[in-house]
Amino acid sequence: MINFNVCTEIVVNDMCIGCGLCVGVCPPNVLEMQFNKFGEYIPLEYKEGCLAKCDLCLRSCPFWDKNENEDALAQDIFAGIPGMLRKPETGYFLDCYVGYSKVNNQRMNGSSGGITTWLLEKLLKEGIADRVICVTENNSPDKLYKFAIFDNIEDVRRSSRSCYYPVEMGDVFREIMRTEVRYAIVGLPCSLKGIRLAMSRNRRLRRRVVALLGLVCGQTKSKFFTEYLAALKGADPSNLTHTRFRIKDPRRPASDFGLNFEWQSSAHQKQETIFWTEGMQKVWTHGFFKVNACNFCDDVFAEMADIAFMDAWLPEYAGDYRGHNLIINRSPWIKELIMRGVSDGELHLASIDVSRVVESQQGVLVEKREALQYRLALAKQTSTWAPQKRVKPEMAGKWPARRLWWLKNQVRQISREVWADGKNPDHLQKKLYWLELQIKLLEIFQGFTLVVQRGQVKEAIQRRVFYFLKRKLNLIRIHVK
Repeated sequence: MINFNVCTEIVVNDMCIGCGLCVGVCPPNVLEMQFNKFGEYIPLEYKEGCLAKCDLCLRSCPFWDKNENEDALAQDIFAGIPGMLRKPETGYFLDCYVGYSKVNNQRMNGSSGGITTWLLEKLLKEGIADRVICVTENNSPDKLYKFAIFDNIEDVRRSSRSCYYPVEMGDVFREIMRTEVRYAIVGLPCSLKGIRLAMSRNRRLRRRVVALLGLVCGQTKSKFFTEYLAALKGADPSNLTHTRFRIKDPRRPASDFGLNFEWQSSAHQKQETIFWTEGMQKVWTHGFFKVNACNFCDDVFAEMADIAFMDAWLPEYAGDYRGHNLIINRSPWIKELIMRGVSDGELHLASIDVSRVVESQQGVLVEKREALQYRLALAKQTSTWAPQKRVKPEMAGKWPARRLWWLKNQVRQISREVWADGKNPDHLQKKLYWLELQIKLLEIFQGFTLVVQRGQVKEAIQRRVFYFLKRKLNLIRIHVK
């Protein structure tokens, strides 16, 4: 008799995000997380013993559609807090801020403003949390990053910065289940939903998890993403030994961040950096190596988190290479910590209207709402299983947008299959040439249509010329140095 679990219901439908919560909550410990052939984490039932009618793994899965959705979970958690507000795009919120940390170089060492690191340190210093769970380097070619448990500030500082690499929480969640201490956890929206689902079914977890810190997320990439970018710079993707995401360069705006990587070549250790405008942008925005479950996620602003952090992708902040945080806070006691940080001179912070926060993530919102409607409609047409979401299946968007969404999903599928076969960047580029050409032409058409609609043709041309000249001058300066 086959027992129903995440392997039979989620993995077989290519809807696993790889969070690992199922492994952590499995009572007989018969699941473990492994990379599949596409560099994506999935759970495997590696030994017998799955309990009949248990389904705890499914009831903690963010993509099992029999579970409560984000609206229902958030209402139980946040709706009763005095002063709480709500927007469909963001979920619940008390306050929104923009700013950065002024402490211990946290801003320069972080992805944006360094306030996530500041808060984690504060939770440990003040004894609110005994341990912190976040992502850190693993420095193994097969597994460059992992979730880890820290109880000291030095380890937290070493683990600042974002990580665009698959990580799973199976082992650390088992530790939470075993130990009676208080945890603060940093995670993506999907992982935090799984944690909230597990907490709703387990009193011990509700007692032990004292804070969830969310990171706003556009998509999750397989480990092929890092390998391919390294290969574009001449590295051996199978011999990467060290990587650092979100490198800041004072000659570039905050949006033009880099990925630094090291690899072993013969007897020598080599390193290179690739920046957003040097090829990373296309790989990210065109859907290369995107995990399929991300196509069916509708949570942009980490609605399950007590506090959510994101980059300040707004015109007045994006040019500052040092970075700024945008923050959505849903916790009264975290607000007190933040206000104390401001008064103590540790944080530079200003209130910002929630509409500006929404504006900063407009592209992600289109992907996770309008494009999601289109994907759900396609799944329905082709009788492909997809989870129920808070938006309805509908042929949303105009034809150019729908065509772009379809093309990018083709890129997603082909990129992972071709890279799995040989890890040859030239071969992959040839395979994707015609798809990429169509995407480029449609993006140009959409951009031109937008400026015409706004009556900004002259301004758009001037802006293009300005940025072209500025980029050329920067490249000349970099070359001279």
